Amino acid sequence: MQDIITIRTAVLELLREDPKRSFRIKDISKKLELPPESLDNLKTIVNRLKSHQIILSAGRGKYRYNPRSPLVEGRIKINAKGFGFILTGPESDDIFIGRRQMGGAIDGDFVQARLFKSGRFGNPRGKIIRILARKTKRLIGSVIEQRGEYFLDLQPVTPERGIKIDRQRSIKFSPGQEVVTKVVDWGGDQGVISVKVVEVIGETGDPRNDVKLICRRYDYPSEFPAAVVREARQAQIEAAEIEKRLDLRHLETFTIDPESASDFDDALSIEVTDSGYRLGVHIADVSHFVRPGSHLDKEAYNRANSVYFTGHTIHMLPKELSADLCSLKPDCDRLAMSALIDLNHDFKARKLKAEPTVIHSRRRFTYSQVQAIIDGDSESPQAPAIRLLTKLTRRLRSERKGWGSIDFDIPEPIIKLNRHGVPHEIRPSERWESHRLVEECMLLANRLIAEKYPLGDRNISPFLYRIHPKPETKDVRHFLELLRSLKVYSGPIKSSLSSSEFRQILARTADSPYHALIENIALRSLTKAVYSTVNAVHFGLAFKHYTHFTSPIRRYADLVVHRIIKNKKDPGKVHLWPGEKLAKVAEWITEQEIKALEAEREYIKIKQLRWLAHQQDQEFTGLISGVLNFGFFVELQNSLVEGLVHVDTLGANDWTYNPEEYSLTSQQMDGKYQLGDEVQVRLVKVDMNRLQANFALTEDQRRQ
Repeated sequence: MQDIITIRTAVLELLREDPKRSFRIKDISKKLELPPESLDNLKTIVNRLKSHQIILSAGRGKYRYNPRSPLVEGRIKINAKGFGFILTGPESDDIFIGRRQMGGAIDGDFVQARLFKSGRFGNPRGKIIRILARKTKRLIGSVIEQRGEYFLDLQPVTPERGIKIDRQRSIKFSPGQEVVTKVVDWGGDQGVISVKVVEVIGETGDPRNDVKLICRRYDYPSEFPAAVVREARQAQIEAAEIEKRLDLRHLETFTIDPESASDFDDALSIEVTDSGYRLGVHIADVSHFVRPGSHLDKEAYNRANSVYFTGHTIHMLPKELSADLCSLKPDCDRLAMSALIDLNHDFKARKLKAEPTVIHSRRRFTYSQVQAIIDGDSESPQAPAIRLLTKLTRRLRSERKGWGSIDFDIPEPIIKLNRHGVPHEIRPSERWESHRLVEECMLLANRLIAEKYPLGDRNISPFLYRIHPKPETKDVRHFLELLRSLKVYSGPIKSSLSSSEFRQILARTADSPYHALIENIALRSLTKAVYSTVNAVHFGLAFKHYTHFTSPIRRYADLVVHRIIKNKKDPGKVHLWPGEKLAKVAEWITEQEIKALEAEREYIKIKQLRWLAHQQDQEFTGLISGVLNFGFFVELQNSLVEGLVHVDTLGANDWTYNPEEYSLTSQQMDGKYQLGDEVQVRLVKVDMNRLQANFALTEDQRRQ
C-alpha cells in the first residue's frame, strides 16, 4: 500500500496540472493507478485537503484545485543562505519561505504553509505551519565541536536550532569527520534535533573522500547487486542473433570520444550513393541484453542514468555490459541499433530506416585526433569519411540556425587531480569542430527517430519524447531587463521570445566582453528539458520532434526508445508500458536526471574549492556574476570558481543595492560595481563545510 504523503503529493500534482478541471475520487484513483487497498487513504486525503480549502468541491462528488487557497503544500527547497521555496508545480509560482518562517523544516521536507501577500519581486510568500512528512531520517554532514558538545553541520544549511549528536548512542567518531546520522528526536519547531552517528565516511578535509561523500549524500550505490552482476556476466553475443540482423560489418565505421572515455555507445559511417549519401548512426543495442523485467532492467530503471565525476563513474549498467559487450570497441563485432539516413547531394535528409544490426568498428578516435584531420594536420584511412561528415555537420548547423536553434558554448571546468585528490589544474573545456561533428549527427538521428516512430494512439502505442517548454514570462522579462542593464539590449521588454529571437539576441552579444556571462544567464532563464509521452516543441533546439535514442549505455530513456522501435517493427515481441505507465517512467527519469546534474555540479564545486584553498593570498581576475544587497559574486577566469565579495569589505557603509541595474553604488566611495564588471580579487577564505569562498578586492582595484 502506498503511504499517505506519496498519494497526497500525487493528488496535488494532478489537480494543479489542470486547475479548471474537476475529478471524482474514482477518476483520481484511476489517473494515479492506485491499488484498491489505497482507496480509503485517498478518501481521507481528499477530505483533509477540502477541509483546508486547498481543493474545492465542484458538485456531484467532484473536486478541483483551489488556486486562491490560503494554504499550500509541497516540498521545501532550502539554499545555502537559509531561506527557501516551496515547489508547487510547473504552472504555479514557488512560495518564498524566510529563515524565520521554516517551522522546524529542513531541506526536502513535505510541508504545509500559510500564504502571505506577494513579496517585492512578485513571488508569493508563506510561513510553514505543519511538516507533513520528513524527506529523510538520515542526515549527512561534518562533525563540529562546540563547548564540549558535538553537532552536525550539513548542507544545504544547518537548522538554526542546531543538530546535536548523541554520543551515547553513536558509533565512534571525531570532529572534522563526515558522518551519516539517524534522527533520534526532531525537537519540535524550536528544539535541537538529536541524531546518532551510524557510519563514518571519512575526514572532511581529505579530498580522496569527495566521491564517497557525494555518493552518500545523493544515495548512489557503490556496487551492483549480485543478481544484476550475474545476469551481466551471463550475457553474450550469439551467432544465431548475428544471422538475424542486417550485417553492416563491411562499412568503414568508427567512434569519436574523449580521451578518457571507457565506453563507446555510438559510432558513425557515411557512404556515397547514387542519390547522395547514406549516414549511419550506430548505437549500442543495450535493449538486446537488458530485457524488460530482468534484474538488469530493474536496476537500470532505478539508477535511470550514469553519473560522472572526475576519474569515477556511477554506471547505469555493470562494466560487463557498459565497458564490454555494449561498448562499440574497435576490431570487435557488436550488436547495434542503426539509424540509416539517406541524404541527397545537398545533405538534406530524405529517408530514415532504424534496424537491429551488427557492426565492426575500424578505429577508436579521440576528438583531438579527428580535429587534426579536419585541420589538415593528420591523415588516416577514415579521413575522407571524416571530411565528408564535416561538410554534413556544417550543413546541419546552418539548417538549425535557420530554424532558430540555440547554441550555447558555455565551457565546463576540466579538472586534473593529483594522487591526493586535489586539482593541480582547472581549465575551461574547448569546443572543437570534431565535437560538433558528433553532436550534429546525434541530433539528426534523434530528431528523425522522433518524427518517424510515434504512430497511432499514444496510450496504445506510446512514445517517449524529449521536450523543452518555452521559458516562463517572468524569466523572459528578467533576462531582457538584465541585458538592458548591461547595455547590450535596447529593445522592448517582452513577455515571450521565440527560439529565433532568443538566438538573435545571443548572436548580437557574441563580441561583448559579457558574452560568457550572458550565455550563463540565458541558460538559467530557460526551463528544464524533460521527458514526456506528449510531444511538444523543443524550444532550445527549435525542433518540432525530438527524442533520446543515442546513449542507451548511460540513459534509461534511450533504452526505452529502442524497445519502442523494435516493437513497432515486430509488434508484441517486446513488452512495452501503456501510455499512463510510460508517463510515470518519464517523470521518474527526469527526476533522476536532475538529481545527477546536482550531484555532478556539487562535486565540481567541491573540487574547485579544494584547488582554491591552495591559492591563499593569490590575486585573480574575474567577472561579477551576481549582485545582491550584501555583496557580489565573482567568477574567476579560467578556473570558473565563484566566490563572494561581501559588502562589509568594500570600505564604506553606504552601499546601495539597485536590483534593476544589478549593481551596488556608494556616494561615499564614488564607486559602482555592476553585473558583468571585470574586477581583481584576492582569496580571503574557503569554507569547505559551507562550500563557499570569500574574496576581497585587491588594493589596486579599490583605488580605481
